[in-house]
Amino acid sequence: MTTGGGHPDSTGTLITAGHHVTFDADTHTLTFTCQGEDDAKCHNYPGCGCETWSDDHEHPAELHAQCWMFDWFDNRAVSFDGEENVDCGDHGSCPPVSGSGLIETSFEDEYILWSWVERVPS
Repeated sequence: MTTGGGHPDSTGTLITAGHHVTFDADTHTLTFTCQGEDDAKCHNYPGCGCETWSDDHEHPAELHAQCWMFDWFDNRAVSFDGEENVDCGDHGSCPPVSGSGLIETSFEDEYILWSWVERVPS
């Protein structure tokens, strides 16, 4: 896993920028925030609508106003990777406790696997 987020390179490892998750364990509410600048790597991806791409993707990369990971988190196509997690039904697995902080991520083809770098309890 790598800290932050970005686009998957040819090995599936994410090129990173700072990303933050706040999670409420009582309501299973997850809020994702990209802390990358407008020219961050996670804002520079093909505009073709392809779900995945590699460094040699046939469609050229272009700058976007929104981080590519936002839609994955917004649609709950993510899963928490921790020693303990709870089933969130259609939303994959979630942390067992509330918190917020910077995250590590890896792209797993069908979803993004994430964990906190350091969780701040809330």
